Amino acid sequence: SDPRPADDHRERLYIVYARDSLGVFSKYSDDSGETWSAETMDIEGGTHPTINRGIDGTLVKMAYVAGSPGVLHGVVRRSGDEDWSDVFVLKDDFGANLLVQDDTFHLVEGLEGPGRWVLVVMLDGETSPSEWTTSDEFRTLRRVV
Repeated sequence: SDPRPADDHRERLYIVYARDSLGVFSKYSDDSGETWSAETMDIEGGTHPTINRGIDGTLVKMAYVAGSPGVLHGVVRRSGDEDWSDVFVLKDDFGANLLVQDDTFHLVEGLEGPGRWVLVVMLDGETSPSEWTTSDEFRTLRRVV
């Protein structure tokens, strides 16, 4: 897939991309893309990845993982952290996996400030996209009505 870029609060440039059906990989550069780190696998089996940076420097990588239905997996690195979180599956406010129809989704930080994220996604069995928010570091998502 096409690489998706984002930079962090240290001006480190990241790219995420899917490779075949293996999963989502990333690399980073500390010199504006002149040289790159070795690639790391972020989300096994993931496709159509995205990466976004919040105003507080938090980075979120997310990808679609196919199934019947599919789910979205993610990893997070907060500003100042050296390591990324373990891979997690996005869940609704009842603790159930957020089941998605396909790889059509978009993630952006909410206007309310740091830590609030908005996800637009097509849920399994629905005919139009829905909007979800989280403010608890992606432990749960609540549908915007």
